[in-house]
Amino acid sequence: MGKFYLYLSLVIFAVIFLTACEKSDPVIEEPEETLATDVTVPLGAALVVDKDFQTSGGAFPNISALSYGFAEGADECAASGMIAATEPITWEEVYLNGVNNDSVFIEYTDVALSTTCETGAGPLPGGHTISKGFIVFAPKSSRSGNVQPTVELKGIPTAMVVQFTLTAEESQSAGITLYQSAGGAAYKAVGTLKPAANGEFYSIAVEGEDLSLKFASEDAANGLIRLHDLKVYTDGVPENSVLYVDEYFNTWTMTGYQQPYPDPISKNGTNLVPTVTIQSVAFDVTKTYYTGLPVTFSIKNGAVYPEGYNHHGDTSLVYGLTKGYVELPPASRTFDKEDASLTISAVPSVSLFECWIAATGMSGQYNFYKSTDGGKTWTLFNETKLTKYAGIGKYFRFWINDKNVSFRITPNPEFTGTPKVYGVRIWSNGKP
Repeated sequence: MGKFYLYLSLVIFAVIFLTACEKSDPVIEEPEETLATDVTVPLGAALVVDKDFQTSGGAFPNISALSYGFAEGADECAASGMIAATEPITWEEVYLNGVNNDSVFIEYTDVALSTTCETGAGPLPGGHTISKGFIVFAPKSSRSGNVQPTVELKGIPTAMVVQFTLTAEESQSAGITLYQSAGGAAYKAVGTLKPAANGEFYSIAVEGEDLSLKFASEDAANGLIRLHDLKVYTDGVPENSVLYVDEYFNTWTMTGYQQPYPDPISKNGTNLVPTVTIQSVAFDVTKTYYTGLPVTFSIKNGAVYPEGYNHHGDTSLVYGLTKGYVELPPASRTFDKEDASLTISAVPSVSLFECWIAATGMSGQYNFYKSTDGGKTWTLFNETKLTKYAGIGKYFRFWINDKNVSFRITPNPEFTGTPKVYGVRIWSNGKP
């Protein structure tokens, strides 16, 4: 009888155990997260870094085509041409062609820069193109072994997307590892990228303020890898935002200069004489960029030269810069001794205000005002100084996040250089 109860107990236990197993949730193994390499650049984002490696860096606007890190007379298309690895090759660059007068510090360690070699250059699938010029990450076996080839970007105020292309001479053991750090925190790996020999384009999400990015070739079995066309984008405007204003002044009629015009007119317009030196000037121009919303530009004591370039005659030196500008002479140069101004009529909502500005001298200052009561009162929201390379121009962006906003730009009387506004873009705050 005892054996019977023992047997019955075992049967009951087995039934309970099997029933519990049938009712329990199955174990689901979460797949490893895959790094997205085709991230879309946010609407309204700007390039805070745009390196095609066709210059050797240094003080902006350095346009030297000198390469770096190769032995004299060596082949700049191969790692074998790099300086002997008795000690790490290091150099630094302060990248100034960014946003809001910000600079990005770039540090290169045991890599080489070829500004002219076209190896790997050409089209890629998806409409991307590889430029000539690149950074060489040599095989670690060809170096001293005591250093790690890296390219490090420090002090990026804010960023959302980094884009670049990698090419390789042979199959890689691992590839290049991308790291990011925000606010001085320790680096965290974003992902390791193993390019095909014919090259691969990457667009990868990063995020943070006071951001640092690092590209490193860490695996000792890696072969030669090249880094091309490095771009870092800022954050963008809210989804479904539209451009209420998208103006570069290059389709306007030339207005506000004394006639007869000089022949020829200089490319940067510096030999033109504003009419405001002999009489007061005021005129309006109304344009529509978004259906049903006309915008009026009111120019006082200013002038428009639609063919005018920056002082170097080269708009490619500044992100997004075009020819065509509104000149705003300071009070010291005007007939009525009042500052010139550019006023833009109200738009329903504003997230982001963008502008491109320069000055006739090596320095200049601009006052930016906004009004939310139709121009009855004005609030100074930014004083922007150009204390270096003012004649080349700079790009600025300001977050406004307000409704029914008008804008006004004036020169600051403390600076004698004449401000020139080359472009203005005003984004709505989301869907209109």
